[in-house]
Amino acid sequence: MRVLCLHGYHQSGPFFRKKIAGLISRFPEVEFICISSPLKIASEYLMVPPKSPNGEDVKAYTWWVTEENQYIGLETSFRSVFHVVETQGPFDGILGFSMGACLAGALISMFERKQLSHFRIPVHPPFRFVLFFTGFLLTHRPDFYQHIIQTPSLHFMGNQDYVIPNAKSEALVRNCLEPKVVRFTGGHCIPQDEKSIAMIREFLTPFNDGQRNLSALENMPVKARI
Repeated sequence: MRVLCLHGYHQSGPFFRKKIAGLISRFPEVEFICISSPLKIASEYLMVPPKSPNGEDVKAYTWWVTEENQYIGLETSFRSVFHVVETQGPFDGILGFSMGACLAGALISMFERKQLSHFRIPVHPPFRFVLFFTGFLLTHRPDFYQHIIQTPSLHFMGNQDYVIPNAKSEALVRNCLEPKVVRFTGGHCIPQDEKSIAMIREFLTPFNDGQRNLSALENMPVKARI
């Protein structure tokens, strides 16, 4: 099983991988591919330079910048993820945290409804699931949410999350078909306690049944639609 992982604001793929190392260690049968946004945050916008778990400074990225109700750089980020899907896919599912979870929702919508977008969307098997951790909607892009997301989804939200209030995460939940929701005690983070790991495992089990032969799909021709 292969999962595409999208980091949050002020993070990077390698940094995010270290942040979820506990979760990764509990799922040795799953390959977690953590990528970085193509948009590096300029140093003057960094409130506090992020640190890796060993204390080293790391590069910080964002998937977009919001200015006057516009998501600057969002299309660049979409194209970057599409390139990863083309060159490193296929993937069974997507995992997103915070801004990455918001991006994941938009991406799932685009792959479900290719006519939604003017982007060059890669041909890819339907994503089987999506994991949203403290997700939210792109408020100023309602075109992504005109139809309910059909892909099975698991949503986590902390009762002490003051960065993304639960009300924003619940708006994303309402835009998904038969979503599963886990409310945990904690803030703006990916919980990696025993209960949360058990919920993730229960959710992923039906998708880890060998129905998708990824080794065979690696040889499928990669085309694109406009």
